[in-house]
Amino acid sequence: MADQVLSRVAELVYFGTPTPTVDVYRLTMKTGSDNFHASSVVQLGRMVTDEGITMPVCAPVRDMKSTSTFVDLVESESEVTVTKNGREAIHCMSNERYQALCQEAAKSKLLARMLVARREEEAGDYVSYDAFTKTMKAKYGLS
Repeated sequence: MADQVLSRVAELVYFGTPTPTVDVYRLTMKTGSDNFHASSVVQLGRMVTDEGITMPVCAPVRDMKSTSTFVDLVESESEVTVTKNGREAIHCMSNERYQALCQEAAKSKLLARMLVARREEEAGDYVSYDAFTKTMKAKYGLS
């Protein structure tokens, strides 16, 4: 099973997915059954994470009832996918992860603006600071 997962991840990387993730949803077994399936899932998780592949934590929506436990889970795991009826419903992340994403978005936006400014400058499509301030002062009646 782990070999199948790893070969599928290799295909995803080959076809352009730079950082694929593998989700393993909670499996339930009858009380008193052998522990074979549970140990297989743990082994699969270890083999996949040893290869450097991200495995996000998935929790059913009912786990959110105990808010303190759920908050502890999100803080310890950084990212948690909450599922409802076996489908992704909510993606939760720690404050540190959220702040890092906000900083990345701000850096990205600034870089995009800098690239636009560079292209305008190269094309000669800009006004000098002195000319701009002179125009604005005249427009708004400033001295």
